[in-house]
Amino acid sequence: MFIRILKLEESVQDSLFLWGARQTGKSTLLKTLFPNVRRYDLLNSEEFERLFRNPELLREELKNADTNNLVIIDEVQKIPQLLNEIQWLISMEVAAQCSGEMIVYKNIAQDCGLSANTVKEYFNILEQTMIGYLISGFTSTLKRRAIAAPKFYYFDVGIANYLLKRNNITQGTDVFGHAFEHLIIQELIAYLGYTFSNERLTYWRTSGGYEVDCIIGNGRIAIELKSCNEVKSRHIKGLKAFQEEYPQVRLIVVSMDKYTVSNKLAVNAKGYNPDFDFDKQIRLMALSNSNILLIINMCV
Repeated sequence: MFIRILKLEESVQDSLFLWGARQTGKSTLLKTLFPNVRRYDLLNSEEFERLFRNPELLREELKNADTNNLVIIDEVQKIPQLLNEIQWLISMEVAAQCSGEMIVYKNIAQDCGLSANTVKEYFNILEQTMIGYLISGFTSTLKRRAIAAPKFYYFDVGIANYLLKRNNITQGTDVFGHAFEHLIIQELIAYLGYTFSNERLTYWRTSGGYEVDCIIGNGRIAIELKSCNEVKSRHIKGLKAFQEEYPQVRLIVVSMDKYTVSNKLAVNAKGYNPDFDFDKQIRLMALSNSNILLIINMCV
């Protein structure tokens, strides 16, 4: 076999096409470089018939595959529908990786080798089919410039866990923090839907770095989500900054903290009280899986 200048083994982190005239050694090269990877050979009549009749089988089979492992589809042009299945699967995984993050379509497009409009359309499809939610940025503030880019969440945290292969989620890890936030977000969305509320759920992030995880309505309630066992002053800087914009806002912290601790947050059950010393009083809501809905009822 000829020694190839092209170093495919250095390019397999991304999806790619290997083009070339017939009988020039494409398949032989791939078998030599990647002898043990999953392979679909559409020159094989049984394989071709199976996937031609049911292209969606490819997506179903690859759902359980390790995302770090290479998959080769030889002669993919024989069943163009497979490209739709591949692209849809990629979009599901990309969306899971972006879960809870600010969505910048241009950046995602560059990583996936797609146009920004295509990426935006994928996320819109996920939202329109109720597979996920796009949470807009809250921008109605005057003192600080707010970011409008949306965040994405799947309709259930279990979907994100499955796609990201989160098997053992341990408290205190970043993975636990992401799952914790996602769980509360989905419960808030469900509650607002069940109560037929006209108020929107948004989040607040400023160009200066202040952030609040959840804003309900036009600044009526601000909620910070922390998966830690002890909420400290640095954790609620965003709430303090938002209160400067909306003095009447009700401030809530949802965390794993079991106790009410002073010098963190002042919240009056009837709303903001200007006589409260923000740094000397607190109403901190503790969270356990059994009382999530109760906490949400209290918030709203």
